[in-house]
Amino acid sequence: MARLSTSPILAELLQPSSAHNQVQALRSLKNEIIGHEQKKEWWINSGVVDSLEGVLSTHRLSSKRRQRDVSRPVNGMSTASRPDEEEARRQAIIIVGSLAHGGPSFLSPLRAGQIYPSLLDILCPAESAPSLVLAALWSLNAIADAVALGDQRIHNDEDAFLRVLYTDQHLSSLCQILEQVSARPIIQEQISLTASLISKTCNTESRRKQLRFCGILDALATRLASHIVSPAFSAISGSVPIANTGIQPAGPKARLETILQAVCTIIQDSKIRASWFCCSAAFASIFPIDKDPYSWRVPPAQNGKLEHSNASLETILPPLALHGTGKVSSYPPMSSFATWGKQQCSYRSGFGPEATSMEGLPRDDDETPLVPWLLEVVRIRTGMTRLMAIWLIALLYRADCISTRREKSLSMLLVPILVGMLDRDVKPLDNEEMLHDTSPAKIAARTMAQKTPRILALLIAENEDFQRAAADADIVKKLSQMLKQSYDPIPASSTTPMWKPEEPNAVSENTGPSGSSRLGPSGLQPVVYHTLQMREAALTALAAMSTTKDEYRKAIIDNGVVPFIIASLKRHDQPDGSEEDTKEPRESEQRLANPTSILIAACTTARALSRSVGSLRTILVDAGLAKPIYELLKHPELEVKIAATSAVINIILEFSSMREGIIEEGVLKVLCQHAHSVNHKLRLNAVWALKHLVLSASIQLKQECVTELGVGWLKQIICNGTEESGTDSRRGSAERGNTPILGTSNAAGEQVDLLNAMDDRSANSSLNQDDDDDDEVNMVDSVGPLSRSERHRGSRFATVQATDYSPQHDPCLKMNDVNDQAAQSAQDDLAIQEQGLALVRNLICGPGAYEMVEFLFENLGQDKVFEMLTNLLKPKSVDVYSNNRRPGGGPPKLVPPPTEIVTAVCYILVHLAGSHPKHRQLLIAKPELLRLMVPLFNHRNSNVRVCCVWTVINLTWTGDQADKIHSKNRANELRKLGVLKKLQELENDAEQDVRERTRLAITQMTEHLW
Repeated sequence: MARLSTSPILAELLQPSSAHNQVQALRSLKNEIIGHEQKKEWWINSGVVDSLEGVLSTHRLSSKRRQRDVSRPVNGMSTASRPDEEEARRQAIIIVGSLAHGGPSFLSPLRAGQIYPSLLDILCPAESAPSLVLAALWSLNAIADAVALGDQRIHNDEDAFLRVLYTDQHLSSLCQILEQVSARPIIQEQISLTASLISKTCNTESRRKQLRFCGILDALATRLASHIVSPAFSAISGSVPIANTGIQPAGPKARLETILQAVCTIIQDSKIRASWFCCSAAFASIFPIDKDPYSWRVPPAQNGKLEHSNASLETILPPLALHGTGKVSSYPPMSSFATWGKQQCSYRSGFGPEATSMEGLPRDDDETPLVPWLLEVVRIRTGMTRLMAIWLIALLYRADCISTRREKSLSMLLVPILVGMLDRDVKPLDNEEMLHDTSPAKIAARTMAQKTPRILALLIAENEDFQRAAADADIVKKLSQMLKQSYDPIPASSTTPMWKPEEPNAVSENTGPSGSSRLGPSGLQPVVYHTLQMREAALTALAAMSTTKDEYRKAIIDNGVVPFIIASLKRHDQPDGSEEDTKEPRESEQRLANPTSILIAACTTARALSRSVGSLRTILVDAGLAKPIYELLKHPELEVKIAATSAVINIILEFSSMREGIIEEGVLKVLCQHAHSVNHKLRLNAVWALKHLVLSASIQLKQECVTELGVGWLKQIICNGTEESGTDSRRGSAERGNTPILGTSNAAGEQVDLLNAMDDRSANSSLNQDDDDDDEVNMVDSVGPLSRSERHRGSRFATVQATDYSPQHDPCLKMNDVNDQAAQSAQDDLAIQEQGLALVRNLICGPGAYEMVEFLFENLGQDKVFEMLTNLLKPKSVDVYSNNRRPGGGPPKLVPPPTEIVTAVCYILVHLAGSHPKHRQLLIAKPELLRLMVPLFNHRNSNVRVCCVWTVINLTWTGDQADKIHSKNRANELRKLGVLKKLQELENDAEQDVRERTRLAITQMTEHLW
């Protein structure tokens, strides 16, 4: 290799003699470095990045000339077109892409040399030739791949690249590329690469929202619609009047899988974005219904008729017999509507009134007409396209955009296909040919292997039908083998760097002029990255599989994966806990250190497995689960602390064998610190864990907990931040008419959902896990139920004429999005308040109840405690409209407190009345509080009713002879409040527990009254 000072290529690049010679030099440089890592490093050290940036920056000058020539042409000729300049830029772009293929170490000089802005400026299809745009997209995808391999502890390269990419200017360029309608192969390739770039870089919630607002999600919906009407799907496009849709069919070179993947990447974790996507005008033009665009938000008409909007789509799906026990075929039927034929039920697309024959059915049958088409894609396509279609179906299912009637058919079709993909696409780690092959087919195979378990986890989490189908396909054994394989030794040739005649440069922050000529951190080798991705995917799927039944958890444990789960909870992967834990880690061990994502996935798996009482007391104790979980509680990353705190919730239960050990380690102080966090999730998990920790604990531990939390914090958590003034910043503004309060309940305990459909937790799940008289502990985690049967569902989308409706002009969707963050914050505050009240309840129950009640009265104030409980049962004044929108200027609406809070307060009253005669006298002396409790005897929630009856039982209980006269007086006071009449109404209650407690309460009251 020639020396730097004598290289003719370098000399020409530094001082080009002509545009033609510069192009030749760039072409020679390209041919020299492609596939040769050492030469790439040599050229980086030579300072070639600055020369490449100079070539790319000529695009700005060319753009200015083009604008000038358009306004002032010279002799009718334009001087902006210079073929040599464009070819030089194209060669420079290719060189940048080749350097990026060298790995994360080449990103630092590209960042320091300002390559990213210059490269992104070329993306605009209105200013650049199609060949330049295509080359730029190739290079940007290579940079995104290298960013993914970078060290997660060093975010400089990732932040710099994404910060420049996610700006209005460059996102507008990406949107323009997606909106192109030409069927030319080069344009279709641009669209595919743009979708791939979005899939690789859209990794945060803020970026997903940004892509929706800038129009990229709508552009992707239009691209998907072009595939729907394309000749490749003749069964569908033949029934759609293409000429009237305004949608240009996709060309033969268009790639459906990249569009589907980009859509899934954007809409994941958001019902609003999923609804926005389903409401796209492009789909409305393909699946037309002549309906009022907002009719789906109002109650259905009594005699409404529903058009068969999906009739043409449903006919392409074979019939499904949901009954019977026959084996599922290779391509099981998918349409549950075949079973409705004998009932002559009209298909509900979810848009408009229900058919007369379906009156009385819940509105959770609403469904986007896109679903049958996606199911057909799953049937007729293979590989990545099939997997991405399943992913989109799974996301729409989780977003309540698919009818619950399809659950059985989806489990019969999708789960066996995904398990079959695991068999075909998951290869052993010693298959070096697969791991090092960079051909598109092999890269797609690795991507499928990494994504298949995650998509499967999305489907089976908290759903017994899907989990049963997965268990029948022997998924536990396959996932266990995948996790074990991720700990197999990686071949030495995969991680050993190439020999160099000199020591590599020390890793440092590349700033200043020299930064562009020095390599950065090496990051991960592709084989190591693939190994870690497979490990995380296996853990995620195992966690999802163990959320419901003990038999699945037992199957996971029996497959011997617990040591590997414990190893995944540690910074370095030492599954056997060998002596190497104390040694200095080798280079290979440092590269296989578990990143944050694996630590979180391992915590989730440990939390799910710890739901099993038997495993919690045996296998998990022997494996040493408590110690690594406790260490992760103090991890610097917030998301890891959240996951570890959620895992601790089950570990510190009363019957857990790990409880005492982790208490001795000092978990109380750590959890109290987390309870003061500004992060809602961490605070919720910490309070939930403390609630379990203090149950049946010693008086000393309970008092220490109150001291660590602080009196002010305890008051704030009980009142949900409404101490003294009765309003906090959010609730106060809502009561003044600025922001509506969501997720409250009416007097009957029914959910009041003003704008957004919110998760409706089961009425009987509030605090049952801590009831003293429960026969079985119901172990739950902090994320709440995910089962669709336990979630409130409602209409989410409407299909209308494209000229009549567009989601951009949908005021309801916009209002939902504006209030989404406030609504989520209100939900989080409500959940934290509920757990805070449950914490107080557990503090004053069990041994030493009298001492703890006195301790709380001393620290919080006796009158203050009763005042807070009274305020929690009072209705709140809520203005659901802003002041200038209230119809007729009427008064604000009185909204009763949520059922969860009412239940928690009632449990506290039960324990106060049952602790000591002194406390019973204090409670009966609070008539305002008792008057607020009287209407609760008729509450919809059986827990509330039985708590009210238990309060009466405890208040009328005679503790000793000295308390007999007081018991009679308390019974008289309750009779005056109308409690006896309420009890008589409950004698025929639908719940047996309520009836039995009511008989006891009536017996005790009558003994004192007569």
